[in-house]
Amino acid sequence: MTSGSFYDNVPLAETDPIVVVLQKYAKDPSPKKVDLSIGVYKPEDGDIKYVFPSVKKAKTEIYNHDEGHPYHSMAGYPQFVEGAQKVVFGDDRPREGRTTSIQTISGTGAIHLGIEFVKRLGLKDFYVGVPTWGNYQGMIESEDCNVEFFNHYDKASGTADVDAVLSTIDTMPDHSVLLLQACCHNPTGADYTQDQWKQICAKLKNRHIFTFFDIAYQGFASGNKDTDAWAIRYFYDQGLEFLAAESFSKNMGLYGERLGCLHVVSKNPKNISSVHSSLVSIFRSQCSFGPLFGARIASYLFTDFKEEWDQDVLTISDRLSGLRNQILNKFKALQTPGNWEPVVRQNGLFWFSGLSKEQIEDLTESYHIYIPLNGRFNVAGFNDSNLDYIIESIDKVVRKTQTEASL
Repeated sequence: MTSGSFYDNVPLAETDPIVVVLQKYAKDPSPKKVDLSIGVYKPEDGDIKYVFPSVKKAKTEIYNHDEGHPYHSMAGYPQFVEGAQKVVFGDDRPREGRTTSIQTISGTGAIHLGIEFVKRLGLKDFYVGVPTWGNYQGMIESEDCNVEFFNHYDKASGTADVDAVLSTIDTMPDHSVLLLQACCHNPTGADYTQDQWKQICAKLKNRHIFTFFDIAYQGFASGNKDTDAWAIRYFYDQGLEFLAAESFSKNMGLYGERLGCLHVVSKNPKNISSVHSSLVSIFRSQCSFGPLFGARIASYLFTDFKEEWDQDVLTISDRLSGLRNQILNKFKALQTPGNWEPVVRQNGLFWFSGLSKEQIEDLTESYHIYIPLNGRFNVAGFNDSNLDYIIESIDKVVRKTQTEASL
């Protein structure tokens, strides 16, 4: 009779790097400490519990018209799914019958469901631009698929490296999957321009390669959700087949509600019924039914409170843009060594600073400023009370590095 445990050989999994940063921040007793790590929107007062005004109105309506907690469709809350389609594709494209969609457990769940679906299509080789969101690789490999990397970011200019993706498309084998972030790239904030998206699309039209879009920050780049979905709509209009994984964690502030949607676009409307049934079958085996509360909130924002939601997103985008300009102006005033122009060229929550690992560690140890080791700052974490302190601290760290290098 064995006395051993079934779990004796379970290895200790590594803690997510962002969680490590947050744990260190939580233990830091300094009153000066600043968390600029995790990708959540923070208003001027820094409150992570911030609720969009439009969401508050929707929650009041839900309270006043309580529908209980029944099951709904395995494909998702119908009003939500229909509205989510329109947010990504506009009002008219869904009527053409080339698109089918299913509610998912956040954008992460949409990506995971999408990976399993394309695997059933016989597609197992994924190409991802780096630096990138760390969860892609784990999800792809968890489905016994392969992941290859190409360069996404041009350090010199602080912009997206379009030449790298174009050359990658030329060398990718047929039946490969190209994963692309539609806007507000995580972690770099560096997006392709509309002309560059056209070049990418033109290349893909001549190849038998499948495109997989991730759109997690729609509206935070330009302040207009339609503008930020431009690439997806252009690919649709050009007749390509693809998936789009959509998240409402950021542009509705519904992080904990885990609200997402997966959209599949086909050249042939005749395929939509079978595709939809396959998505529902996969979701049934994973979750059965998606959460209802967040879907109801979103449904109100798509209809009754659309103007309020549009304004909330625009307000956030304008604030992020204003903060970026303040950051750059402060660097200019201090004459901080280096190129800081990328902060205003990048979009969304994130600024990819280019700071080295050693500089980031010094920033944390000496000044109690917490960011991931890849140098990504959450711009929303800056505010009137800390912006000068943060930039002055970066200035000191950069100058210290230069002094040490000259010795």
